[in-house]
Amino acid sequence: MSAFPQVVVVVGASAGGVEALSTFCRGLPADLQAAVCIVLHVAPTSPSLLPSILQRFTSLPVSAVTHEEPVQAGHVYVASPDRHLMLLDGTVRAVRGPRENRHRPAIDTLFRSAAHAFGSRVIGVVLSGMGDDGTAGLATIKAAGGKTVVQQPDDAYFKDMPVNALRHVQVDHRATSYEAGALVGHLAREQGAVSSMKAVAPASSSDPKVSGFTCPFCHGAVWESEQNGALQFECRVGHTYSPESLRQDQGDGVEAALWAALRALDESAALDRRLETYYPGEPGVRYRESAGDKEAQAVILRRLLLEPPFGRPGDSGT
Repeated sequence: MSAFPQVVVVVGASAGGVEALSTFCRGLPADLQAAVCIVLHVAPTSPSLLPSILQRFTSLPVSAVTHEEPVQAGHVYVASPDRHLMLLDGTVRAVRGPRENRHRPAIDTLFRSAAHAFGSRVIGVVLSGMGDDGTAGLATIKAAGGKTVVQQPDDAYFKDMPVNALRHVQVDHRATSYEAGALVGHLAREQGAVSSMKAVAPASSSDPKVSGFTCPFCHGAVWESEQNGALQFECRVGHTYSPESLRQDQGDGVEAALWAALRALDESAALDRRLETYYPGEPGVRYRESAGDKEAQAVILRRLLLEPPFGRPGDSGT
């Protein structure tokens, strides 16, 4: 029977993450005396094939976490779609909590829970991905005395997550995804040799203050705070955002509102054209002029939406 782990390795990835995680698992030693917990951003309604994929690259057992179970050394745990993966009271748990950084599962959620549960005996790893999920969590692991590893940006299919982590956290190691797998085996032996577990240092946090922004998901007020040097935004419900994820969600909201405005202009102009043909004389002239004004505004708005930052190849407004 597997023993309770001395060390926990927590790994986060997003775009390009399947390849990076596969290579990472190929580098894991067969005698790893640590538990490995993995979060990959996946669509909430899609069945995850990640456990079966990763099992091809490691002799360690790999399984998705769907409920609560004791955490064991030498086991790889994978977050399930639409559930946060958390470490609490000696267990791994699938938790349906508020989205964080636009995602559930979220990397920061796992990293923070690991730092609070295991203190200095956590190794945090950030691999390929877009955005900056994982940066704040990695800072929390660092503050707790744990070790931090980031994939070399040039080795990642998508560099955003590694670059953001390197920019905001003084990480202990940079490595390719394969080297990271081998490295955590070495670090786990070092961390496991420590005689006592260091308690989590209190987060260096500024007092939360009202930001003046609203939550893009539930539209509630958002509070702003700084924890371990990382800026975070959180609404009353608990939706939590890094600066980049809040910016992306706000951008999506702006774009959606502009497309809705364009559709409203098109429909209103079409109605005016219909009324122009129905009403003769002066009323028809007014409808024609109104339709012309709205069509001119729609041309300007459509041009705006088809240019950066909104315009992308293949965009049709749907």
